[in-house]
Amino acid sequence: MIKNILFDLGGVLLNLDQNKTFHAFKKLGLSPEVLSEHTNLLNDFETGNCTVNSFIESLQKILPNGTTEVQIIEAWNAMLLDFPAFRIEILKALKKTYKLYLFSNTNTIHITEVLQYTDGLFGKNEFENLFDGVYYSHVIGKRKPEVEAFECVLNLACINGHETLFIDDSESNIQGAQKAGLHTLLAKHPIEPNFEQVLIQMLTGV
Repeated sequence: MIKNILFDLGGVLLNLDQNKTFHAFKKLGLSPEVLSEHTNLLNDFETGNCTVNSFIESLQKILPNGTTEVQIIEAWNAMLLDFPAFRIEILKALKKTYKLYLFSNTNTIHITEVLQYTDGLFGKNEFENLFDGVYYSHVIGKRKPEVEAFECVLNLACINGHETLFIDDSESNIQGAQKAGLHTLLAKHPIEPNFEQVLIQMLTGV
């Protein structure tokens, strides 16, 4: 029986377009190919092993001279799009029956921007307050799709995997969650207004 729902953030609740960040950096003089070669830097940033200053300084070394911190932050945040209000209503409805949790691969720059946005849209702290637990990769030091990351979240939340449904838009993250013993639902497309009904049907069939 499902008692808990663990949500991904970007691509499930918050709309994303990673290509916008690649295009923004390309305009600054950094090709997507070169940016993709620095996955270790991005992984370190998302697991809290790299500070904001170190992240920006590392990018400045591979960007044209004179590229500012503001330009880098704006390019990095370009992928962050909108947060449809109806998804908050879905969470509120689900919260009446299930415990809700959030687990996102993210970083200080992104989550600062997202929370400022949601505070302005829904009210201060209203978004995070919808969840019984919120877990960001750069805070817990582990990221999806590592099995250890899911086990860490389950332990921190004091919940069982076999009682938890994980929703994510990444197939690799779904596979990691399954290996950790969670039920899963792959969100192939942005959540539609009828997603609540689809989700409830799926939950009652688990």
